[in-house]
Amino acid sequence: MGVRLLSLGNSGLNNHFPDSLTRHPDGGEALTISHLRILERIMYQIKQEDRLKEIPLPCDYFELICGSGIGGIIALLLARHRMSVKDATNEFLKLKPEKTIGEDQFSTSKFEKTLQHIFNTEEMEDTSPDRCNVFVCAMRKVNMNAGSPQLFRSYGTRLEPVSDCMIWEAARATSATPGLFKSMAIGLSGLKQEYVGGDLCCKNPTLLILEEANLLFPGRPATVILSLGSGHARTIGLSKKQGLDKVTKAIATDSQRTHQEVQSRLHGIPCTYIRLNVQQGIQDLVPHDWDQLGTVCAQTDNYLRGKETEANLKVLVKAICNPQVTAVQSGTTAVHLKVCPAPNIRFTGRHEILKSLGEYFDKDPGKRHIALLHGLGGAGKSQIAFKFVAECADMQRFCEIYFIDSTSHQTIETDLATIAQVRKVGATAEDCLLWLAARRTNYLLVYNNADDVSLNLGQYFPGGSGGNILITSRNPKLCNHADFEHKVGQMELKDAIDLLLMTARYDITIFNNREIAREIVQVLHSQS
Repeated sequence: MGVRLLSLGNSGLNNHFPDSLTRHPDGGEALTISHLRILERIMYQIKQEDRLKEIPLPCDYFELICGSGIGGIIALLLARHRMSVKDATNEFLKLKPEKTIGEDQFSTSKFEKTLQHIFNTEEMEDTSPDRCNVFVCAMRKVNMNAGSPQLFRSYGTRLEPVSDCMIWEAARATSATPGLFKSMAIGLSGLKQEYVGGDLCCKNPTLLILEEANLLFPGRPATVILSLGSGHARTIGLSKKQGLDKVTKAIATDSQRTHQEVQSRLHGIPCTYIRLNVQQGIQDLVPHDWDQLGTVCAQTDNYLRGKETEANLKVLVKAICNPQVTAVQSGTTAVHLKVCPAPNIRFTGRHEILKSLGEYFDKDPGKRHIALLHGLGGAGKSQIAFKFVAECADMQRFCEIYFIDSTSHQTIETDLATIAQVRKVGATAEDCLLWLAARRTNYLLVYNNADDVSLNLGQYFPGGSGGNILITSRNPKLCNHADFEHKVGQMELKDAIDLLLMTARYDITIFNNREIAREIVQVLHSQS
């Protein structure tokens, strides 16, 4: 069975605290409620998918959970204490600081006592047979290098033993944000080391959980990776306090950069990777204003109702509930993706069309592009598409290219279903479209020979605003779907002469050959 991973990180800096960079820790304790809100929806949908009587525990559906900052505390509640999302939310709310006149709102001693009350004196190590593995991130105070986090684990690996500390100590260390809380000392008397918050070194610990999964589950690939952020806050200008400048610059871009690196690392691997991060409505909230919890929850609910998020969740839940990693079979025959045919070895010309296609797909990165090549049968539409795909593969213009025989509803649905099966995201055309809708990669779908005028091709386009589509068809009415269209007609005279001579295997550089070929092409043109 494949491994399912849950990463609870934090997003970029918020712009409300003035002056001190140390007052922008992690997207904010209050904002982290969005983690729990999103997980609550996911676990409910898992209940529906698996037809359970009660909402299940996250620890029963993820083999490894990690977190940094306050996200690390949530990870410990869900995994080490095997809590439901509802119970974890109740414990999370206990972290709300009490406002006392004359006292620091962020009292380290009060925060520490709260953690001790929540986690008692339990050790970090978990030896129970039904355990859910968990780690949280911190950073040694003497070596504040964003690339060298310290992991507090509930398990041992072949390289390192289990962390020798109590759960509350690991929780304090991962949340010890400079400027908010004092550093945390852990270890034997005389050998203690000081740790500061994990949000300074890994706001998005998804790459770390991939590395840990390889150590903890050798031979078992990750089939589901869920990464949660706590808002898409805006990057602030750096203050004049230079001590943390370099660290904070890394923090500001860490989450998105990590997300992009994970996408790149997983390219071509049959794995469901979903990052959910509320992007609107909370970027201007003060991170530590607990009075804004209602606003954060409301904006998270709006995010969950978005079409793209709904598509993400549907793909995610199906993958979580079906994590088997086996060769995709149909009866006794393995299912393989249909490869786009290579262009004819004598393909020549059409330079302007190919150039125009390239320029069109290259503009406005991240936006969906739909191009149509239409014209009479035999005009060369498919060959142009094949040539374009071949050039794109050489240039690595697209990260994934899928070829779909579009001669009928049946052929389209068969090819889409095959994609879903090979990518292990389902078994139907609908599963494929939902999976593609949830992806933000620069893929290309080639719908070839969509000539049937009764064919409703638009119903086979993925939802969302990303991805690219190239259509070849005799039906010019498909222009209604496209932002770019080109009517493929007769070849230019020079190109036609070249093609004729190449096909007849005559030297295209000899003048007499070209003149004879010119006469033949002109005769053929006059009779067409």
